[in-house]
Parts: sequence; C-alpha cells; structure tokens
Amino acid sequence: MNLSIIIPTYNESRYLDSTIQRIIHHFQSKHITYEVIIVNDGSTDDTEKIARAIARSYNNISLVSYDINKGKGYAVRSGIEQSIGEKILFMDADNSVDISYSDVFLQQKEEFVIASIYLKYAKVHDESFLWRRLLRKISRNIPKYILHINVQDTQRGFKMFQNKHKQLFLEKLTQSKFSFDMEMITIATENNIKIKEIPVNWNNPKRNHVGFRDYVQTLQDVFSIYSKKKRGFYKK
Repeated sequence: MNLSIIIPTYNESRYLDSTIQRIIHHFQSKHITYEVIIVNDGSTDDTEKIARAIARSYNNISLVSYDINKGKGYAVRSGIEQSIGEKILFMDADNSVDISYSDVFLQQKEEFVIASIYLKYAKVHDESFLWRRLLRKISRNIPKYILHINVQDTQRGFKMFQNKHKQLFLEKLTQSKFSFDMEMITIATENNIKIKEIPVNWNNPKRNHVGFRDYVQTLQDVFSIYSKKKRGFYKK
C-alpha cells in the first residue's frame, strides 16, 4: 500500500462526498495503491450516514466512527492507528488543500512534508470571519517563539509522513484538539525528523467549527507542549 489518506470529519456532510469523489478521480489514472480512512468525530449531522454509505461502496475506503466529539487531533490519531500505507497523509474533509498536492508530497525525500500558505507561490482564498483571520495572524508566530519550531505554517490540515514514524507519533501525541499539529512538529523536531514545507493553494470556506475558545485552548496547549518538551517527553 503506497498511501493512506486520513480524513477527520466533524459535521462535514456538506463537503465529504465531493471530497471523496475528487480523491477517487485524482488517483484513477495513477499507478498508486491507496486507502482512505474517514474518521467521524462525533458528528451531529448526516456525516456518519454519508461516510458509511461511501465505505460500503468502495473496498479501499473505511470508516472509524464514535458518538462523542473528541477533537481533530484525536480523530487524526485514530486514523493513524488504522493506517497501513508506506506514507500517511491527513487532509481536511472540505479538500481546502486539494488532493492533487499529494503528487508533489509523494515526490519529496523528506520524512515529514507539510502544506504552507506562508511561502512564496502559495495562494489563499479565505472566506472566514474577519475576527478569525486576525486571531490567526496574531497566533501564527506563538509556537515558533515558545516551542522554537522552525516552520512557517503549523496549522494547515494537509501533512504527510513516512510510516516508519507512525509508532513514534502514536506514543507521543497527547493533544486531542487543534494544537496536535504543533505537537506533531515538535515531536518530529525533537527526533531529528526532516521536515519540508510545500506552498499550496488554500481555499477556506466560511464555517463555524473553530471559535474564540478554541484559540484560547490552543494557547494553553502550547504551554503544555512546551512543558513536555522541556522534560524530554517527546524524545525516543
């Protein structure tokens, strides 16, 4: 199996089917074996119903589902546990970074490849509320200064790593919410895993999944990650 694609979902009934069809269309002419793992993170809309129908229709698509919303980090970790691909990619259910970028990611020699909207040639179409965009700008550099992460964009939901690091991430990931990305990068940095950022086009529709409290929680999580880092928790 060349590639495992993990899609964490929470109330994504509007986008999920079109994203799956986009993935299928993209890979149908390529000589790549892949699996898709949809993780339903306690959705309250028709996400589970749609995901279950999709999983029944395709042999290489499976569903992990649970009733209580536990956070994006928990959902991604649940998908990683089930993955068997040589490389493991997780992406957003709305295909905000198009699956076509997986071609570029698969070509990289680095062990951990992440999408970035803060590099030259990246393009952003952001329909989110103004206050959210301002908070995003304010919080962008916090992990760099506190955690000493040499990465321009920690939060894009399109990242790929080699399967040989799967167990390390499963053992060391503790954050279940939106800060799990920063924790993954911290784990990689602490274990000298080579990271490469790729500029992408990011299409962010207006939605209500992330609120002000989530930004506050993420800031608290940064200090929790910092504490673990200082204690040497993230090293093998």
